[in-house]
Amino acid sequence: MQAVALSAIDEYIARRTHKAKVAVALQRVVREEAGVLRRLKDA
Repeated sequence: MQAVALSAIDEYIARRTHKAKVAVALQRVVREEAGVLRRLKDA
């Protein structure tokens, strides 16, 4: 039973870590795209 609980906790942590990495990557993409759009607007 303890192994099942630990496995579930590990999976939860892995999902949270993945979500955090995806959020960081998405923020980076949005920031870069915003920069491109600003440059196009100013061109």
